[in-house]
Amino acid sequence: MPAFNFYNLESLKAIQAAAKELRAPVIFAASESAVKYMGDDFLRWAAQNNFVHLDHGLSFESCKHAIALGFKSVMIDGSALPFAENVKLTRRVVEYAHKHGVLVEAELGTLCGTEDDIKNKRCASTDPAEAKKFVELTGCDSLAIAIGTSHGAFKRSWSSRGMGPLTLTEGSRSSTTLHFDILKEIRALLPRTPLVLHGASRIPEKYTKALGLKHAGGIPAAEIKRAIKGGIAKVNIDSDARLAWTATMKQMLGKLNDNFDPRHYLAAASNEMTELYKKEIKLIYG
Repeated sequence: MPAFNFYNLESLKAIQAAAKELRAPVIFAASESAVKYMGDDFLRWAAQNNFVHLDHGLSFESCKHAIALGFKSVMIDGSALPFAENVKLTRRVVEYAHKHGVLVEAELGTLCGTEDDIKNKRCASTDPAEAKKFVELTGCDSLAIAIGTSHGAFKRSWSSRGMGPLTLTEGSRSSTTLHFDILKEIRALLPRTPLVLHGASRIPEKYTKALGLKHAGGIPAAEIKRAIKGGIAKVNIDSDARLAWTATMKQMLGKLNDNFDPRHYLAAASNEMTELYKKEIKLIYG
């Protein structure tokens, strides 16, 4: 399933419109910073009408708050913690969430890049043996793994296993070759656990050119398809939508003239996001 992040009414409506037109199930994801920005009242309403998931919850309190708002799924991201501490935190969230009928996604391994409050300069692939042990110890419902993707608009290459510094591919749009050997090992060890791929945006060139983002580049569509066939059950996409929104807003604001009605350019940005989401849905389910 695709998981799309939303930040306001327009982005929420864009996801709804794409899902309704294609009759496709999707997950509505909200990060900690998005929760703070949109406020409890709006999110409580949104959760009543959609499957809303907390993306990258960094604490037990954050997950507890999302559950109180009616979120049907929460992610506890303890990936920056030592293994034992990640297990302890995740297990605590799982025990609380399951009492309230809420699903829990956890993360093992570290994705590079920047997204909201997450700023990782170094990456670590998920160790298959540790992944199996982690799921057994925590009882999490799904597991986000690190197999070469990264947060943000700059998908960068790094060492296939263990820790390694980020390196930027110069000269052309960078792309990341996913570590399918690791995915295969994890899938074999955890055949019944849904695996999650974060940082899966494709970073369309039409948007990076419009915004002047040099060296930006994403995950090729063929690799996303291959990852899904290899066992990925949930694909997170956020940066593509941010780029679509911002590029459209930049274009619209540059030619406003005497049209200062905010609905004019907000609707244009929302419609562009809808078209993007339709392409992503077709890729994931196709």
